[in-house]
Amino acid sequence: MSLPSEAQEALITLFRGGATAVEAYERALEKFAGQPEEPTLKEIAAGHREAVTHLELELKRQSIVAPHGPGAWGNMFNALGSLTALVNDEVPLQMLQLGEEGGIAVHERALAAEGFSPAVVRQIHEGIDRCKRNSERLQGLRDVITTRPTRPMI
Repeated sequence: MSLPSEAQEALITLFRGGATAVEAYERALEKFAGQPEEPTLKEIAAGHREAVTHLELELKRQSIVAPHGPGAWGNMFNALGSLTALVNDEVPLQMLQLGEEGGIAVHERALAAEGFSPAVVRQIHEGIDRCKRNSERLQGLRDVITTRPTRPMI
């Protein structure tokens, strides 16, 4: 039995959001290579990659073709992230944090869709928890950056 269309759209939206997050963290890792923030960003990026892998498997299980790329909103977010990386070190982290907060909302909306298996519902709840933890970790990085003397932009 296939998922109702609302649940299918929710899965696709979660997948696209995850793909956007992976791209955003890959870009951030380039900017923060060799900086104290790099290990935390690597951990967060790995969590998003794992989530996208699970979502892609669920899409395949449901015979839904995984969309390529992050979609229009994801492209806009990624372009904005590229521009903010030129400003300073706090702004890109702030953009990532906004993305995590948006991820919480997307996961919460997905929970409203009916027809998911208990395993997928559990994944969605884990996604909410992951985004909340990531947002807190990013805020911690931002707090440190704003109290440090200016460092050279990379």
